[in-house]
Amino acid sequence: MSELTLPKQALFNPYDWSFHENPFPVYEQLREHYPVYYNEELNFYALSRYDDVVQAFKNWPVYSNSAGVALENVSDDVSKVFSILGMDPPRQQAVRGIVRKVFTPRRIIELEPVLQRLCQEYIADFADNGEVDFIEQFAGKIPMDVISEMIGVPKQDRDRVRNWANNLIERVDGSPDIPDIAIEASIGLLGYFGAMVAERRQAGTSDDLTAQMLAAQLDGERLSDEEVVSFLFLMSVAGNETTTKLLANALYWGQKHPEQFAKVQEDHANIPRWIEETTRYDNSSQILYRITMEEVTLHGVTIPKGVKVALLVGAANRDPRRFEQPDIYDIDRDLSQNVAFGKGVHFCLGAALARLEGRVCMEELFKVYKGFQVDEASLVRVHSGNVRGFSQMQVRFDRK
Repeated sequence: MSELTLPKQALFNPYDWSFHENPFPVYEQLREHYPVYYNEELNFYALSRYDDVVQAFKNWPVYSNSAGVALENVSDDVSKVFSILGMDPPRQQAVRGIVRKVFTPRRIIELEPVLQRLCQEYIADFADNGEVDFIEQFAGKIPMDVISEMIGVPKQDRDRVRNWANNLIERVDGSPDIPDIAIEASIGLLGYFGAMVAERRQAGTSDDLTAQMLAAQLDGERLSDEEVVSFLFLMSVAGNETTTKLLANALYWGQKHPEQFAKVQEDHANIPRWIEETTRYDNSSQILYRITMEEVTLHGVTIPKGVKVALLVGAANRDPRRFEQPDIYDIDRDLSQNVAFGKGVHFCLGAALARLEGRVCMEELFKVYKGFQVDEASLVRVHSGNVRGFSQMQVRFDRK
């Protein structure tokens, strides 16, 4: 058990501490000393133990999604902008039913050759010398290209949409305020998708997600343009940043633990376990928020009705009550209890796609290369209230 190094009120600021190089000792202090933590300045509570986080995920009538998954309130009623991240059942289940048609196992498997082609195209751009800005030239491109393919964004527009999606989550270190670059990105994305949906509504036929949303009915009525636009907006963010960060985190921790990466080098069948352990050990989505619909008492602390509660996924996945020696990076461990993609009715719809992207990207890279070196001096971490990972990473790959 770690000694406390900070007073309680200074212990955990999601815009600061959790995105430092090593937030995990802070998470340990929260789990052991403040399992229900309250930040008076930002007026939120935090749960950090595995069982508490999982129970909150599953108990949606008490820990509601109705105010979204971020600490900031982006709307008086998040569900009005049709964000599935701002809904609870039964409406949330009805919307998931529409979207699930595009995330069936068959449709995900059909994306594998698309992913392979995209990876091969981007690897060809840096294959000869192996020097690459891993985020800008590879990891930051693949996920958004896949989402663009799924929702029907034309190839000539994908760089622009990707840049907006990347800028959307940007935050200033230590501050909850949304910076101008993120506001401008939000306006750009909403305007682009608004025009795209209006055009597609007139054009008609297609088999992509946008077409399915335009044709779908909810409570006997077609979805409005605003509802479809808002869902495309969510897809472009949720399907982009988390996988980008996952790919870079896998390289980072693979370099930090060469004995584990050696298992991947010896047998590429270990790539899925490498990806999965990375999501447990240092997952992209560190924090998801809920709002209490009634008063809750936990570990002797009463959480009032109507306040935000941070579910610290990163802390839960390091809880020794659930994972043996959780601070050891081990791709051979039992990962069946990994909570990186949530639990219950809000389990991430894109989990299978994220795992596919992680596997295929690494398979294609290491068909060409035998190893890599991350230039740690080049690393720049993203500042975000929810996402953990790198915005810049220089890598040199070694050809076979």
